[in-house]
Amino acid sequence: MRHLAPERVREVDVVSGTARARFARAGDGGWVAADGTTDGPRSERSVRLEEGLKLLHASGPERIMSADEVGRGATQEFGLDPPQLTVTVRASGAPPFTVHFGGRNPLGLARYARLEGQTDVILLPGFVAEAWERVIAAP
Repeated sequence: MRHLAPERVREVDVVSGTARARFARAGDGGWVAADGTTDGPRSERSVRLEEGLKLLHASGPERIMSADEVGRGATQEFGLDPPQLTVTVRASGAPPFTVHFGGRNPLGLARYARLEGQTDVILLPGFVAEAWERVIAAP
């Protein structure tokens, strides 16, 4: 999401297993959940959302593995079929950006991931996925 500034994001969807959360940016800079719950810009959930957006924007892949390198059927091995966590962000004037997170790499410091519409598997720092897991876990 390096091409998209976090402050331009207007909607966020986070899915982890059966848990799903949808948020829209409020006029005061906070967020409104799909159930109508409003969080001001300083609320814990708003802070977590902003942190997740900043990390998606600033963190590049540690490694990119081509579809040929990964091989057929390997997405299950990486925890990407189905993904363990999916984050979709929408901004005005930009197509949606979706990243699917899988399992941890053998060292446990990074997570396998795939961008929607691409066949490459990337390694992203584990703290990026952890930030979004905290968003979906927030009350």
